[in-house]
Amino acid sequence: MTGTLDMAYADHLRMWAAGSPTRRLVDELLGNGEQAEAALLRTYLAAGEQWVTTSPASGAWQGRACWIGARPPAEANGGDLWFDVAEVTTTVLVPRPNAEVADFSPDEWEIMTPCVGWLSTRPVRRWQVLGFAAVADLNVARQIGSSAYAMGLQGRWANQYAVYFGKSLPGWDSWWGASCAFGEQILDAMWPEDIPEIGFHVEEDAVAILGRARALLVDQDPGGSFPLGEHFAIADHFWLPGMRFRTEVSTQLGLLPPDGEGIGGARILARP
Repeated sequence: MTGTLDMAYADHLRMWAAGSPTRRLVDELLGNGEQAEAALLRTYLAAGEQWVTTSPASGAWQGRACWIGARPPAEANGGDLWFDVAEVTTTVLVPRPNAEVADFSPDEWEIMTPCVGWLSTRPVRRWQVLGFAAVADLNVARQIGSSAYAMGLQGRWANQYAVYFGKSLPGWDSWWGASCAFGEQILDAMWPEDIPEIGFHVEEDAVAILGRARALLVDQDPGGSFPLGEHFAIADHFWLPGMRFRTEVSTQLGLLPPDGEGIGGARILARP
């Protein structure tokens, strides 16, 4: 059944690139138990971008203000949601911890934003990676396992997926902000199991490996180094069995522009 969802997602990306998304993906999402994504995408296709209040189908995220659109809203508060209709993923606006904001210098206040970014509320699903791989002509099916989430990709391919949507892999500051701003119920919904995730590039060819216990520490030093240290980075061409990943958009940098190639030669999907 999920094979049909993979193909529907690939068609969604192709049609999106052509400027004419269709309802087929909504039907496949419903048929595969992705109720929240189906409802939000259906709302967008019917009435365009708008603010809504999330329904019980959103689980721990129900009752929150959620922007449905191809780009983040112009104005939002920490804890608000953005359903990205291109990636078909719900993200949450993560505020910066008070300790980090208090440590800002006057110069940093000129360039920094009060929120870290829009962090995906869940890891990337298997059907999303397979659909993306079909569009990007990557052969990843044997490497990502049979879990509902995509697991075991190379770091560079996880990054290529993120870049395709104009996004990046999360950094430690996103999780520090999340751990300070959100309660245990939300954090458990975002990262339900102690399974490592692939994080941002700490060097040109190495990605960080984020462990739940360390990444969600509230007591971080804003002036210190990345809390996991260099020991928890790995070359991005290695397969990473059992590791998940997710995307984010920095509020400081915004979506990557689709004019030319992204990081690693990946093209970037155009958005209206």
